Amino acid sequence: MSSTVTTNIHNGREWKASRHEGVYAFLIVLAGTLLRCYQAGYSLAWDEVFSAQAAASSYLHLLRFTIEDQVHPPLYYSSLYVWMKIWGKSEIAIRSLSILFSVLFLVALYKLSKKFVTGLPSLFILFIVAISPFFVYYGSNARPYAMISLFSVLSTYFLFEALESPSNGMLSALYGLSCLLLIYSQYMGVLILLPQLAVILWSGYAENKRTFWYGLLGTVSIIPWIASLVLLDPSGHGPKVRSFLVKPDLHMALSSYEELFGWLPFRGTTRLVLLISAFVLGAVVLSYRSLHKKHIALLAGMMLFPPFSAFAASYLAPVSIWATRQLIGSAIFVFCLLGVGLSLQRRWIALLLGSVLSCWMLLTVSQGFPNFEQPDWKTIAAEVREKCASCGLVVEEKYWFRPLTYYFSNDIYSVDEYEKKEPGADRIAFFCRPIMCDGRGDLASRLAVIDHERFGPAGAKPTPANTMDVYFLGEGTTEAVKVKSDD
Repeated sequence: MSSTVTTNIHNGREWKASRHEGVYAFLIVLAGTLLRCYQAGYSLAWDEVFSAQAAASSYLHLLRFTIEDQVHPPLYYSSLYVWMKIWGKSEIAIRSLSILFSVLFLVALYKLSKKFVTGLPSLFILFIVAISPFFVYYGSNARPYAMISLFSVLSTYFLFEALESPSNGMLSALYGLSCLLLIYSQYMGVLILLPQLAVILWSGYAENKRTFWYGLLGTVSIIPWIASLVLLDPSGHGPKVRSFLVKPDLHMALSSYEELFGWLPFRGTTRLVLLISAFVLGAVVLSYRSLHKKHIALLAGMMLFPPFSAFAASYLAPVSIWATRQLIGSAIFVFCLLGVGLSLQRRWIALLLGSVLSCWMLLTVSQGFPNFEQPDWKTIAAEVREKCASCGLVVEEKYWFRPLTYYFSNDIYSVDEYEKKEPGADRIAFFCRPIMCDGRGDLASRLAVIDHERFGPAGAKPTPANTMDVYFLGEGTTEAVKVKSDD
């Protein structure tokens, strides 16, 4: 049976490829690239600073940071290490590596989509991923997520190719290599690779033995690195298992799905996305018998197995591994199956639903820009230095220590740390998010005569994530900080 799903089972029409389809795909990739380049010079976020600091010094220094990061193996950090040696340490230079991986990911995704849909449905998959606020943000984020996306797609593409041509040893080897690159980009990549190996066995071990063993060897190649973590750890005990992630519940699971599309500020609109998704994906379930079962099962397995496994592990284990960004590989196949589902609808229904989802993404794409997610630390640092260069820096939440340390040379303290030390500065700059500072009667009255600035995106409604309040407290006013701490 052919691996390409082209026939709409409801009316027998085919989604034929336009002769200009390649041009449209190029324009979509170009648009996605420009969206990822927008604000590439914006301040680095907390975890992006981690990447920059990991790759900024010696390779041994990089390995120590990699041990600290218990989610991502060394491939991304090693790549960034070389990249920064060539292009420098600016925000644009640091993020450009992820943007490059993201562009390659979009190209590979389009090639993969042609394996199971043609015409407008394949362009829909490319378009909706190119402008998804989730994929736009993590497509330029100086973290391994764009790399994970690329190798998740490449491993799937080469698996399709190898299953179609089991006698081609080169395709099997490329599949094994892509498995190795994925697992060295993210330990949780194994949750993408396990469904792939299962489908190889389902397709026939004897016929696909070489592909299976190449894939398995690529997957287990991570074991020597994991074993070496104990040797690399100076304590000799290996990295401690810890997690700052919250244990998930069903509401968090639904919110993770909604995050892929972004949110509109209208009551009930999120239910519309869930309803459309259920309708479109339901068509795949109902039409399962008429589709290429192994290929559709593979896409469904990669969509469902990672989040279900991460949810169960996080719910039952002492620590949580649940975070939408860590499931970015799985999210790709959500959109792939949406494209398959649309290809099964009557043409006018597919065009209507595809247009609604595409317009939704166009309206929410700005949520994928860095200034929606975090304060502009560079601007804050420059203005605080100009206003009070000698200020001691006190921060409400330790979460902000890393970016503050990256953009400031001053010592930085938590509230508790500052209260325990002898004041080393006549004035302090107290940083907190509006959600932590606003509506506090005691604090507001004490700070009424203190300089206060709010930093956030111009012309945008401040959110708890992208806005920072800075209170400049004079000598003798540190009691205001103590009151805030006691609230």
